[in-house]
Amino acid sequence: WSSDVCSSDLGATLFARGQWSAARERFQAALKLAPASGEVLSDLAGTEEKLGDVRSAEEHYREAIRLQPNSAEHLYNLGHFLNSRQSYDEAYRVLFQAVALDPEQVDAYGDLAEAAAGRGMLGKARIILGVALRLDPERPALYRRLGQLELSAGHPRAALPYLDEARRRYSVGDLGQVETIWLLAQAYDQLGDIPSTCREILEIHRLDPPGITPWAKEAEEVAKRRDCRPESSKLGR
Repeated sequence: WSSDVCSSDLGATLFARGQWSAARERFQAALKLAPASGEVLSDLAGTEEKLGDVRSAEEHYREAIRLQPNSAEHLYNLGHFLNSRQSYDEAYRVLFQAVALDPEQVDAYGDLAEAAAGRGMLGKARIILGVALRLDPERPALYRRLGQLELSAGHPRAALPYLDEARRRYSVGDLGQVETIWLLAQAYDQLGDIPSTCREILEIHRLDPPGITPWAKEAEEVAKRRDCRPESSKLGR
């Protein structure tokens, strides 16, 4: 193996372990040996994003596309990043290119739907997620996204079947499962179903005792507002 491949592979291993700083060093070393590698640039950008260096991340995501403009993967990576920055207009354009180049890339459809929803195109987002589900009907995140979409549209009851299906399909301990349960709690809260709201929040507490997931604080606020306690009759006990 060449040195750049070794550095890149080691960087990928470190990235998978969550060792972002060390991974960035390896990707930077690989980039010096292969400055025209879109793959290394994209990997480096992903690491920089994890480290919170969003300016460098965006620069390198865009450079990867400049070098390989017909790469659906690089376009997807930039679109995913732009969604995280709530730059939905550009994200939509970039992700539309990604799915045009690779119509089988299910992840890109999910992010394209998110960008469409961010632009207020809820009907278009539903259609896009429907296409994604036809490609991969087993993916729980797609059901979760559909549920979230209905919640955003002010249709909590319509969200429930999608969110229940997502929860059923997620593996135990998956972070997506906790997010889905939080969305269920929100749906029930909007419907005024206090026992079900408290039941879902109690499940979040069970899955995340230290309260470290991104939804823990908001769930606690709802629990206080709804007076959710394990011993409360509101939890069905």
